Amino acid sequence: MDEYPIYVRAGAVIPLADQMLTTKDGDWSHLTLDVYPGQGGATLYEDDTASNAYQTGAFRTTQLQNSFADGKLTLSIGMAAGAFTGPRAFVQRDWTIRMHQPEDCGPLQSVICNGEDVPFEMIAMAEKAMPFALTGGAADGDVYMIEISAPVEMAQELVFSF
Repeated sequence: MDEYPIYVRAGAVIPLADQMLTTKDGDWSHLTLDVYPGQGGATLYEDDTASNAYQTGAFRTTQLQNSFADGKLTLSIGMAAGAFTGPRAFVQRDWTIRMHQPEDCGPLQSVICNGEDVPFEMIAMAEKAMPFALTGGAADGDVYMIEISAPVEMAQELVFSF
């Protein structure tokens, strides 16, 4: 009775911001993607957080896509589309990707980002873990953590081989 289930659809890509008091306080140049293998994705929306300029098109979006087949997961981080001005209109973003272990697959063997090997860290399952945490394990299984940095106007493709 003191636990509440959280359901996450296979294929979900959930952008998570660092801890902050308000959206105006945070450094949005770093985001964590909580990725659940499957077919799906999300759209990341950004604006200056301070004005109504978004109403006249001053915002940008980034497509996040996830596809999984034959032991390979492809995560696509699209190039940012649109523009706005101000301190939150940075040109470089740091991504932390937390890939949840797919069911019925062995451990992660490699991660390739835009043709280059990327190091990863395996974090063991932790039954009492908080959902959507930025660090530590997850209650649903092992998590693989990858960190990359890239210009927002450049698409990224990561291939995870299990």
